[in-house]
Amino acid sequence: MASHHRLLQLTIVVFSFSASLVFNIVSADPVVDSVLSRVYDGYDQQGACWRAHSDSEDGFCCLKVKRQDRLNTAKSTRLYLLLTGQCYNNNGELDNSHASSGMVGAFVLGLEKNNVSIIAGHPRMPMGSWGTPPEDWSLVKLGPNDYWGWKSEGGYTGQGTSWSWYSFLAPYGKSIRELTAPLNFDDSGNCSEEDKCPSTIIEGKLEIDSTQIDEAVFPLHLTLEGKIKGKKFAPKTWVLPFDTKSWSYKKPKGLPDMEG
Repeated sequence: MASHHRLLQLTIVVFSFSASLVFNIVSADPVVDSVLSRVYDGYDQQGACWRAHSDSEDGFCCLKVKRQDRLNTAKSTRLYLLLTGQCYNNNGELDNSHASSGMVGAFVLGLEKNNVSIIAGHPRMPMGSWGTPPEDWSLVKLGPNDYWGWKSEGGYTGQGTSWSWYSFLAPYGKSIRELTAPLNFDDSGNCSEEDKCPSTIIEGKLEIDSTQIDEAVFPLHLTLEGKIKGKKFAPKTWVLPFDTKSWSYKKPKGLPDMEG
């Protein structure tokens, strides 16, 4: 199986935390293949991807390795593996309706000599739209004690209103859970030039507050600016604390409504 893979990129980043090195290798290897072959429906030679059944009847998704990051911690070596892929209907056509999602698979693998184990994983997470998932992902530190996950941006436009948000894929027990935080909001498409109705346009910038090392998961700092119903407001930063009971970021009091 390894013959169809080749090394595309190798990046080494040094961290001051307990993790020493992260290797970003955007390809798979025989050890990874052995795991994926047990998780997915098989390798599609023509599509050069791993097949996974989709939620549509007789449909399937075609997933490829997007990121493969090796993290050396003080206790063990872990491999953070992320796959993304488009989804197709039973005729093999791209399922590209607006409401159709793509698919993401995420795994945290434990490596010990020649043995590999799945510490946490979720092979089939519907994400994205038009049959395509988010493609711009980065590995980020989400909390102390070597708690890492992936970050990307998602968005949606419907009836003249656009939303966008940050998506985090974070280990949760033996699985992977998606955590979200708002980013941008724009309902100006709901109004014609003749109507001149007051619109809300909010732009956000987010940072992970990694200084809060006593928290199970780092809080987020969300800075927003723009206008609400036509009235501008000065840039302001809110803290989104993490709720370990619901395992999600909490909406702070006073945060503008960015859900429409």
